Parts: sequence; C-alpha cells; structure tokens
Amino acid sequence: SIGRGGNITMTGPVVQNNNFLEARGGTFGGIVTVTSSVGSVTIDSTTNSRGFSIDTSGAVKAGNITINSATSMNFGAGIDSSAVVQGVAGITGVSGGNVNLNVTGTGNILFNSATAGNYISTQGSLGNGGNINISINQTAQNASVDNYSGILNANDVFGCCATGGFNTSTVSGKGGDVNVSIANGNLGYFGAGGKTNVITINATSTNDVGGNVRVSSPGSINVSWATNVNGTTGGNIGFDAGNNLTNAGTLNANGTFADGGLVSLHAVNNLSNAFITA
Repeated sequence: SIGRGGNITMTGPVVQNNNFLEARGGTFGGIVTVTSSVGSVTIDSTTNSRGFSIDTSGAVKAGNITINSATSMNFGAGIDSSAVVQGVAGITGVSGGNVNLNVTGTGNILFNSATAGNYISTQGSLGNGGNINISINQTAQNASVDNYSGILNANDVFGCCATGGFNTSTVSGKGGDVNVSIANGNLGYFGAGGKTNVITINATSTNDVGGNVRVSSPGSINVSWATNVNGTTGGNIGFDAGNNLTNAGTLNANGTFADGGLVSLHAVNNLSNAFITA
C-alpha cells in the first residue's frame, strides 16, 4: 500500500500457506497475525518482490508480526518488519516493528533460507529497532532433523540455503531486544556428526544504546550464536542453561562512547564460550 498497510489474520487448526504475506505500508506497515490451534504453521514457497515470506515494512513504523503455533513453524524465506521507505534502497525509515513467534505445544522453528542475510529483521534507522521474541513451550529433538532442537536453519540441517540471523539494529535509536525462551527441552545441536547451530544476532545502535539479548533453556544449549549488542553504550547479553552451555559464537557488548554492557553466562553444569568483549 502507498499509505498505511492493511492487516492480515489467518486462523485454523493447521495453517499451510504456500504464498507470501505482505502488509507493507508507505507510512505504517500493517499487522500480521497467524494462529494454528492444533498443528503447525508453514509459510513457504513463493516470496514477495523483496524476497521475504512475511513483509510488514513501513517508512514511519513497521507493523508487528505474531505467529502462534501449536506445533512446529516452517518459514521458506526471511521475515521483515523493518523501517523501509518504498522505492529507496536500504533501511532508511524510522522504527522497526516487533516479531513474536510462539510455539505453544511441542515443536521447533525452521528457517529454510535467509533474505538479505536475515531470518528475521526488525531494523530501524532514525528510530528504534523492533524487538524479536521467540518462545517454545517444548522443543522436539529427533533424528529426522539430525537431533537439532528448538531453532533450526536449513543450512545446518540439510546443507543448503542461505544462512542468516536476527537483526534488530538501528542508527539513531536504541537497538531492539532479542529474547529466546525455551520452557522445556534443549536448544541447539545434539547429534553425533560434529555439526553446529549457526545464527548471528545483531542488536546494535550506531548513535544510541545497543539492544539486549537473552537466551534461556532449562536443559542444555549447544549453539554457535555470534551476538553483537554494541552501541554508544553497550547492551546486555545473557545465556542461561539448566544443564550444559556451549556457544561457539563470539559475544560483543562494547560501548563506543560510554560503558560496555553486561555479559552474563550461567550453566548448572559445563560452560564454554568463544571470546567475549565488553
């Protein structure tokens, strides 16, 4: 839409959509809400002209996206809720929207391919980055996905497709927050093939405070999640595991003009991480 984007709502026992969902706006992005009451949510196959499976971008403020699934979620390409001015390349608007992914039963979230380097983007420019909130009631660890659990990407599991991450960064406002909460089960890779679970999290701000990133699981976490919350004042990073915690990704919470942020890692048993700067 040239003006405000419209809203999209999809509700059913199982949601299988082989086409993209687009609620882009020239001013404000629309709101997208998808809910499955019994089974999975799949938004796959075709993408819009910008290459996304879901797009609620807007110049003033992007629209919020909420996906509720009783079991697993499957996304064919990236999800975009960024501050985008139509017809202008890059992130040049004001504020990003929020993206909320909720698995209410047992399941995982699979991202098949990144778009412009991101599985989810809520980037701002003149204002704040949007927040990304991911919650899974019970992760599903099984051999069909090579014993990956929680948040998966096709490059790790199947050796295909573009890799990416979560991006809530901005220029002039505060970086958006990223929260990943597992209520039951493990997060990451637990097979015997020497693989890993690669995601990059960027929650930076060029001229303001970096965002905060929090990842928690009552079981084990085994990932390679490089996380960057740099800002004029660094944001905070927290990883909390009820069993073992292994992260092969670097953690950066630097302040370019003021203080660095707090990096907090906690595991009940073994703990290992790549280098950390704050």
